[in-house]
Amino acid sequence: MKSIIVFILFTKNNTIFSISNFEGQILTWISMGKNRIKGSKKLNIATIYELFIVLVSYINKLGYKLIHLKLKGFNKTKKSVIQFFKRSNLQIVTLYDVTSKPHNGCWMKSCRRL
Repeated sequence: MKSIIVFILFTKNNTIFSISNFEGQILTWISMGKNRIKGSKKLNIATIYELFIVLVSYINKLGYKLIHLKLKGFNKTKKSVIQFFKRSNLQIVTLYDVTSKPHNGCWMKSCRRL
């Protein structure tokens, strides 16, 4: 069976879904701003579910059943998006979180000496 990579980027203000094949070519992408959803409604679970339905219908139209899911970023809706994928007719082969974690933080600003 054919499989694709679904990359989801969770930012502070937006959620971006992109679909690519294994050669790295982006097949399609969708975000809240592309669908003209503005403001605090971008982080609402109902609007993310609407985008998810559009994404799954596009994946089914292409004929894919197996997906490799990559997640990046911190957001309160990350777990619910994973649950959406588990309930869909798509089968998750791998689930990979590529979120970079801070390792020591920024330097403190030095005090001015007189």
